[in-house]
Amino acid sequence: MMERWPWLLFEIAVNFYQGVLVTYFIDHTLKKKRGIGWTSALCCVAFALCCTTYLFFDMPVTDTWIFLIPLFYALLCFEDSFGIKLLWWALLMALFNGISILCVSIHSRAFGANSDYLQIGTASRVVFVLSSNVVLTLGIYIVTHLKRKTRISIWSLIVFALINLLVEGILDILFALRSQSLLSDATLFLSSIMALSISLLSISLFSTMSRYAERVYEAKRSEDQRNMEKQRAEDLNATYASLHSMRHDLKNHLNIVRTLIESGHKAEGVQYLEKIDSRIFSVFSSGCIALDSALTLKELRMRQEKIAFNCELCPLSDIPIGDYELCSIITNLLDNAIEAIQRHESPPKEPRIDLFIRRVRSMLYIECRNPADPQTIRRQDGVYLTSKSGGNHGLGIKNVEAIVARAHGLASFTCEDRTFIAFISLPCDMG
Repeated sequence: MMERWPWLLFEIAVNFYQGVLVTYFIDHTLKKKRGIGWTSALCCVAFALCCTTYLFFDMPVTDTWIFLIPLFYALLCFEDSFGIKLLWWALLMALFNGISILCVSIHSRAFGANSDYLQIGTASRVVFVLSSNVVLTLGIYIVTHLKRKTRISIWSLIVFALINLLVEGILDILFALRSQSLLSDATLFLSSIMALSISLLSISLFSTMSRYAERVYEAKRSEDQRNMEKQRAEDLNATYASLHSMRHDLKNHLNIVRTLIESGHKAEGVQYLEKIDSRIFSVFSSGCIALDSALTLKELRMRQEKIAFNCELCPLSDIPIGDYELCSIITNLLDNAIEAIQRHESPPKEPRIDLFIRRVRSMLYIECRNPADPQTIRRQDGVYLTSKSGGNHGLGIKNVEAIVARAHGLASFTCEDRTFIAFISLPCDMG
């Protein structure tokens, strides 16, 4: 028994190495949740211990129940959708078992059917284990460096996952038939090559569809940006016209103020100056020039609609999202707020929109409040929709949610006491 211990330790070390490979694969294909780094080591140890049971108990080599461990690890510790998790888990099983069975068939053909590569304590076994793990390492490394980002539908992801699960089932059946001498090594070799080819072709198609979906998304994003720039240009033209008119009127206003002061009516002159000041729009200074411009234009529109605007900003020189994304969030929120006030059946006497942007430690908070008529607000599938005509119901909120989700933030929308509240939190990179 003492003579077997070095070989058992070798096998256990290999099992732990395979646990590292499995954990590495999951960690590099999915997006892990924050603050749970220790789970990687737990998954690695659990997988290795389950593999080690084969050294002490008589269990079928083709059992794949041990891959439930990386499945639970993926489901519990990562942020991706269920379809993405299922796809990469199924690919892991197909790749892991496919390469192992392929190495078995190659080894059998190279060293003969009577080779002792499955018996612990032989040189043939060492060669087989080391060579198969080298090939497995290369395969996992190549697959994990594929482009992970995808925007294809959840059903497409599930189809790709089912293809790889089917490949895994076929591989298990092939190895079971070969273990019962119902299948030759040559047939096992060709069949495993075909099964792995199907799996790799599915991943190639998945990668192609992902790139196409990404191009479609970028095209849509570019179109949205062009529309935003067009709207900004229109707002700038309106601002210029307003400034031109204001400059023309300012001379008359100054003459009136001068006349009031010279005639001894200083109080009336001060009151008149305050009225003039209330007509001049604010100058925002947040450190983000694009946002300051957008806020100025939105405030001008609010003044035209007789809507008061209360805005509190924090320095935005270092934010977790780009200027375009930040402007998209703010302009969508303010546009929705303005439209909500316009849709009131009995508009409030002094409508006001409140916008707060604060940074607290490692979080950026955005809050927008506006009066809302509950009769003009409805929800569908958890998304707030407006009562406006047309087919673009809820697109503003959907755009905001999409940007926030990409930044790993949270967005909530509530309506309380005839006030619509949008609250967004975005994590900032403290590194």
